[in-house]
Amino acid sequence: MELYRYGVHGKEFVVNVTVGPGTYYVRLKFAANRGLNTCENCVSIAINGQPVVSRMDVAATAGGVQRAADLVFNEIQPRNGVIDIRFTGGHPELALAGEAFVQAH
Repeated sequence: MELYRYGVHGKEFVVNVTVGPGTYYVRLKFAANRGLNTCENCVSIAINGQPVVSRMDVAATAGGVQRAADLVFNEIQPRNGVIDIRFTGGHPELALAGEAFVQAH
């Protein structure tokens, strides 16, 4: 569980991975371990501008707090040598400005 102890969090953040031509998979690792309300601090994810996850409650996806949830997205092709992964937190339509988070990618 050490890998899931720390991570990145914020209202919105982007991870850009520089890669060569080809087809890749993206593995994202999550754990609700900061004591946040994961309903308010849900995570939406877009890869290369395409939504792939909408308002994920990490604790519900993992089966509880302090448990890990890994998501894998296959057949990802870079744009201009980059795989762009955008994380957005909260429920914008409900004016709940929570934080997105990820432990590893």
